[in-house]
Amino acid sequence: MSSKSSAAELRRLSFRLVKTATQSAQVKRRGGTPELHILAELVSESIDLMDILGKAQVSALAFAFSRLDVHDKKLWQGLAERAVARMDHLSENQLVGLVLSFAKVHLKPPRELLELLQAKNS
Repeated sequence: MSSKSSAAELRRLSFRLVKTATQSAQVKRRGGTPELHILAELVSESIDLMDILGKAQVSALAFAFSRLDVHDKKLWQGLAERAVARMDHLSENQLVGLVLSFAKVHLKPPRELLELLQAKNS
């Protein structure tokens, strides 16, 4: 498999991951309970694919996982690192969403994101 096709496959998997996490968050919001094995799979896949996630995917996953009330430290550390790596490309709405997502699961957002948000609001 060429590097182009493997990158395309990883992108496809990451988009599916975001879609499944978002759907699980919607189930929870409607009062349902997402299946635990699906949540565990989502967390595991997210950690594995963290290096290829784009800014929109990081933002969407953080939002979905915060709504699912997932507290996996390795997952959130990966999301924080990826968000900081992509922070120059994040919109103000994505920054606000990321900060709120961290707060919802009672984790401190990365200092760099807070500083960038503060600078954008100045």
